Amino acid sequence: MQVYTVRKVPFNTDSEYQVYLDLLEEIGVDLSSAPRIHEPGTSNHWLYVWRRKEEAERFARILGDRLRDPTFTVHRFEIEDEERGPIAPLIIRALPTPQGVIFRMDEWSQRRVMRHFPNALLRGEVPLPGPVGTGRRVRKGSVLDQVARSLTGLDDPELAGLGGFRVLGENGRLLHERLPVESVR
Repeated sequence: MQVYTVRKVPFNTDSEYQVYLDLLEEIGVDLSSAPRIHEPGTSNHWLYVWRRKEEAERFARILGDRLRDPTFTVHRFEIEDEERGPIAPLIIRALPTPQGVIFRMDEWSQRRVMRHFPNALLRGEVPLPGPVGTGRRVRKGSVLDQVARSLTGLDDPELAGLGGFRVLGENGRLLHERLPVESVR
């Protein structure tokens, strides 16, 4: 089967990828379960798959306009079977305060949780006293895993089904991520 993706060669940066994901959600793509292909050259990016070249070309034009970068192009792939799954993880923002850090899920992530788990007990924010950047990585990871569970009201398998999660600090710096096993190559 012939399919099309939109990407930048050699690959999208993390900030470009976030704009890519935002645009997909704006046009109504469910990032929790969509046709996808692994982005060549990356360890954790999935690309949405279009069956019609014209739709992919339109998306590439809009994305290029948004980023003021005309180098996003349509790429054709041959695949045997369509793979469906999460394209992107939920996004949690770590916002520093004088007392420590407040964690909040972004708006798109909240909508995804509610679309798939309408009875989830979302929390607007979760405070964590003291700096997040200190301590051993394992301890920080387990604390941030608990923050994700607390914010979403979901357990680990449910979070994995939505694509896992990323905790981003100031300037979009990755603090922690927990991605489903099949998302990492």
